Amino acid sequence: KTFPMMCDTHVQRENIGVIQSAANKQPDVDAIYRLTRESPFDFKSKADKTASVVIPQDVYTPFNAQATLWFQRCFALMFLPTTVHGRVADIWRSYIAQYIMHQIGQELVYTGAWVVQDRNAHEYLKDFAAEEDLYVKSGALVQFLASRGYNQGNSVSQNLFDLYVDLYERDFIEEADIYHISRWLEYF
Repeated sequence: KTFPMMCDTHVQRENIGVIQSAANKQPDVDAIYRLTRESPFDFKSKADKTASVVIPQDVYTPFNAQATLWFQRCFALMFLPTTVHGRVADIWRSYIAQYIMHQIGQELVYTGAWVVQDRNAHEYLKDFAAEEDLYVKSGALVQFLASRGYNQGNSVSQNLFDLYVDLYERDFIEEADIYHISRWLEYF
């Protein structure tokens, strides 16, 4: 499908940095949801399948690494932290990306389901344990990001690197991520 058919929004295309699609059947939800709700399920909407929601600039909402479309102007923000569990990395990356996106005028858009996902078997209690930082530290992470300054005189890459240093100094990530983000940013 072409972009206009996939995402019906009033935001200018050049202001959209990331589009997150829902996934039918086995969407990527946390272990608490899986332990307390039934699946599989489909997102049903009375609205047109192209309907979308633009997340306000002062709001942080998680998005994941599945069924996600990144526009080139936000490619540098795709770096996944490597020193947190994989079940945490994509969600924290989404908060980090939104922090930068808010500063550079890029929008996060949610759309209806574009995909159907068949998941492999999971042990939900192990997933729950692996997601502990999501439940314990994400509030503090978002609060830090929402109150953190941004140096408009620096490039996106420099601001992203500085942010990772700050996250390390606050024990959200480990030192290896400073090395990894510096290598990643060599390409931007």
